[in-house]
Amino acid sequence: MALGLLRCVVCGASAYYQGLHEHLVAKHPELVEVRGAPHASYAVECPVCHERYEQRIKRGSAAESFLTEFERDVRLVGGDILLQHLIGEHAALVIESGDEKEADDHG
Repeated sequence: MALGLLRCVVCGASAYYQGLHEHLVAKHPELVEVRGAPHASYAVECPVCHERYEQRIKRGSAAESFLTEFERDVRLVGGDILLQHLIGEHAALVIESGDEKEADDHG
């Protein structure tokens, strides 16, 4: 099933899946919390229902250098989890109906 246009629940921007995924990471980095102590981990909280998902980074180090080097990658993973949650649990808020040609696929 093709999803078509998706809408950002934070600011209302529209894009296809990959574009919205990039948008969430670039424009709303606060949606994915990256932590170093006591273990490298990340947490995502849904801005709609406030359900929270936390995950330790299995091969990660709590060292500042690791977190600096891989922060964007961690945010991409967290953003993907959030986007999947939004589509699965809040589809009416994120799946747009209308002309798909209006999307900005680059966020």
